[in-house]
Amino acid sequence: MGIKYYKLFALLAERGMQKTDLLKIMSSSTLAKLGKGAPLNTKTIDEICQFLKCQPVDIMECYTTKSYIDSKTGIEYKTEVLTGIDEINKSMEDLQNTDTMKMLIELLNNADPNLIDNLSAEVDKENKRMEDIKKQIKDKYEKE
Repeated sequence: MGIKYYKLFALLAERGMQKTDLLKIMSSSTLAKLGKGAPLNTKTIDEICQFLKCQPVDIMECYTTKSYIDSKTGIEYKTEVLTGIDEINKSMEDLQNTDTMKMLIELLNNADPNLIDNLSAEVDKENKRMEDIKKQIKDKYEKE
């Protein structure tokens, strides 16, 4: 598990700034911690956000280390995934299993081409609903 600051570095680049511009608000040892992805205290995060006039979500993301074992080789692999991504994926799967989606899939499988055009609005509504749920989950994790 860890924090990644690549969003901070991208924000600096967008604004035509360098990492060293942060030395106005922090020590060189703190700047080195940023480069290594080391944890920072909330005071430092607040100072960065005040300096750049942004929110913590604009400068960092939280990742979780996941392990899995390759079924063919038995080798254990570790990967980092955005914290909360499992919940987003589960919500998307749940949404795809709703009665409305099942009905649409069944209709599309058996429909004539003219009916497909008429279902477009329903599909658009479901896609919007899926995006809204995804945003709610993402917002929840950004606030925590």
